[in-house]
Amino acid sequence: GRVKLAEPRSTPHSVAWFPRAVSWLSGGAGLIGAIAIVVITIGLALDVLLRTVRGQGIPGMLDAIGPLLAIAAFMGLGITESKNEHIALTIFVRRLGPRARQLIYVIGTSITILFITWMVAAGLAQAIQSIDTGEVRPGIVNIPLWPARVAVVIGCAVLILQLLVTLIDAIRGLIAGGPTGLWVEREAD
Repeated sequence: GRVKLAEPRSTPHSVAWFPRAVSWLSGGAGLIGAIAIVVITIGLALDVLLRTVRGQGIPGMLDAIGPLLAIAAFMGLGITESKNEHIALTIFVRRLGPRARQLIYVIGTSITILFITWMVAAGLAQAIQSIDTGEVRPGIVNIPLWPARVAVVIGCAVLILQLLVTLIDAIRGLIAGGPTGLWVEREAD
């Protein structure tokens, strides 16, 4: 038969706070990524306007785009996962039964967590080195690279937390024999 999981209790020992806290972190990181996109958009528009009017753009604007894009992309990873908006190939998985699908989700999410954890470890070493050495992107204006390197680490760390929420729901679904929690919505997509 099917195993029914109890709903989280609202006791001091409950972990129901974890998905809410991760959602808050993902949203905050996503907001920082969105701000980076706005800075890129306004900066490029002003750069083009000044090039057209004065014949010279904003010094260093084009050099700043790379680091700002890294901030935008990596800080948005957690919120993208929480909304199930990452690219997924489901042609094979959709043909499986509910329990087999949940098993695939558990395995795939676990592997992803391991890979992203490796990225955090490698990225942290690079971020620390970048801060210690004052690493810059040379150009007309020297653009510090440490904010982008730190954003990679923070964005990936937030993604790991969001993937843990995803994994917990996938494990609950595996035990229950079919999708539960956020996986019900994902299966409907």
